[in-house]
Amino acid sequence: MGKRLLSTLIIVAMVVMLLPVNAFATQSVMLDEIADKIPGDAVTISGSTSLDEVVVYVLAPNGVHVYVKTLKGPQFTDTFTLLSDTPLGMYTVVAGQGSVVATTTFAVVESRVTFSDVTVNVDAAARKVTVEGKISSGSGKSVTMRVFDPDGDIDYVGQTVSVEDGKFTFVFTPYAEKTGTYTVKLGAEGVAEPYVTTFYYEYVGPVPVTGVSLDIKEATLKIGQILQLTATVEPENATNKAVTWSSSNEQVATVDQNGVVTAVGKGTAIITVTTEDGGFTDTCIITVEEVPTVVTISDVTVKVDSQTGKVTVEGKVSSG
Repeated sequence: MGKRLLSTLIIVAMVVMLLPVNAFATQSVMLDEIADKIPGDAVTISGSTSLDEVVVYVLAPNGVHVYVKTLKGPQFTDTFTLLSDTPLGMYTVVAGQGSVVATTTFAVVESRVTFSDVTVNVDAAARKVTVEGKISSGSGKSVTMRVFDPDGDIDYVGQTVSVEDGKFTFVFTPYAEKTGTYTVKLGAEGVAEPYVTTFYYEYVGPVPVTGVSLDIKEATLKIGQILQLTATVEPENATNKAVTWSSSNEQVATVDQNGVVTAVGKGTAIITVTTEDGGFTDTCIITVEEVPTVVTISDVTVKVDSQTGKVTVEGKVSSG
């Protein structure tokens, strides 16, 4: 890659030396991007300039000129056709005069790469868009995606690598808070023109929380017992339903972030649930009692003395 860049820079420098020098520092040249081609394809060179005319060169990977032409400004365009035996590789386009030049590149590849089975799934409620598909060049290929909002502005740019069978997936949230038709453009090495599809996205703004309630308002537990509390955040379609839990006395009862209360000591504790959005709260009063001591009797025996008529009863009591 470094050698290719160095070679391109050397070629551009040589071309600049050969171009006529009649440009001012304020003058400019811009070249449009050119998609990858295969031998025999037509190549369209287009752009804009503040110069009256520009000299355009197309250089093969070995530095040989395959196209030279002078084009009139301010908007210029021309098309030429690659030979059927055109060598594969990276071609450099140079346009301008003197030190006022622009460059771009395009690749000539052996065969076209295509996209197929492209689907777009929109989950407006979750504000997620999933784009899936296949690339014909198989696994391990870099796939790029650009998404344009309804006004034509760039909304999302991403890159991923294809997996088995050339499958790829993008998941993103539209940045623009706009309702309308979005345009997706997929690209990859060897793809002649971007694959274009669209989807309709209806922007739904955040729904604020208006309250929270617990299913149990008061409960009595014995030490060691647990109780599951359930919080209901209102409205049902609130965007942020996150809550936190707390206990007023963790020596009496503790609560985890799933709402599970554990009785640990005698007394009273207030369990509070708080919404992350808006700070709404609800409470449950927990009363914890000691586990009563159970006294048992064991090893009981009865002895009867027939001579004296005495009856003896013996045993043990668990309380000591």
